[in-house]
Amino acid sequence: MKVSELRALPIKLLIYSRAGLGKTALALTLGEKCLYLDMDDNMEVAFGLDDKFKEDRLSVEVEQFIDTDRMKALAFMNLRKRIIKISNDCRKGVFEYDFVVIDSLTSLALAAQHQCMVNASKTGENPQIQHWGSILNEILQIVTMIRALPVVVLVLAHETTFTADDVSIIQIAISGQKLPGQITRMFNEIWYLRAKGDGGGAQTLYIQTVPTSSITCRSGRGLPTGTHYAKIDKAGKAVDSVGMKELLGMIDRKDKEPATAELKTE
Repeated sequence: MKVSELRALPIKLLIYSRAGLGKTALALTLGEKCLYLDMDDNMEVAFGLDDKFKEDRLSVEVEQFIDTDRMKALAFMNLRKRIIKISNDCRKGVFEYDFVVIDSLTSLALAAQHQCMVNASKTGENPQIQHWGSILNEILQIVTMIRALPVVVLVLAHETTFTADDVSIIQIAISGQKLPGQITRMFNEIWYLRAKGDGGGAQTLYIQTVPTSSITCRSGRGLPTGTHYAKIDKAGKAVDSVGMKELLGMIDRKDKEPATAELKTE
């Protein structure tokens, strides 16, 4: 097979940032053709924002995978079953959505940890060295399944910071010393969300896609670093917002000019 005959696989996009930069709000702009697999229990944003994407957010199909009883571990197992069903439905041609969102990878990893500890009859205890192998394998297996889905997938994650050789490193908040690096290699797009203030109380929210010594990010399909997705006025209201479909369109149609302004990163 020649390179020219290869088909591009659907985008697998990892988006991460600190809290409050609109990861969930941005993903929900995908609208009624989006299946949203929620593990964060953070759907208030769908009702609280009153902007041009409000109806799109309200039309998203949401399925929740949350452990409400700490003595039981169902969230991770049920999510895995749902991903298998999505894969089977895609293969049969009956999957009715164009996008799948998983919110969040951080909560997914915690649910995997909870399941392994319940299975080991160690509910509520901190994992020991003998437990970590099972936990990390569970996480890697499900991310591998997600990567193989023949549909566009967005995975959201929180960030954490640690210091190495006097340098502050920002990475996805997930258990395991080596796991963040293993996980990020499985995505062809990694967007890091940032905010830039104007000095007067307003700020611009934008996407970093060029990596630095402290931040892992990339865009294999060429989303310009600094592409903005919202501006927040000094009253805290989102103005000049850009939806996820438009952002994905920028990397799917390279013959088109970017629809948003390119900003300098900090």
